[in-house]
Amino acid sequence: MIYLYLFFGIPIAVTAVFIVSLFLFLYAWIKNNNAPGSFSKQQIRSRSIFLIVMSVIFGILFLVVVGFIIMLMFSIAYM
Repeated sequence: MIYLYLFFGIPIAVTAVFIVSLFLFLYAWIKNNNAPGSFSKQQIRSRSIFLIVMSVIFGILFLVVVGFIIMLMFSIAYM
């Protein structure tokens, strides 16, 4: 039962954190373009770094899930 929560919980959590980091970066970037000085360069830089890290983690997770689905399709095709 706990494996089910881990199997679905980890991808959902990573996706949610990625979406939040994307929203925070875009909000700071757009707000700073409309009203310069509303966010410091350091804040935008830290949000950018967090977005890059979460993009890498999300991409690796996406590749693992796609690879798992492809392996399942191959295993069903060769049964």
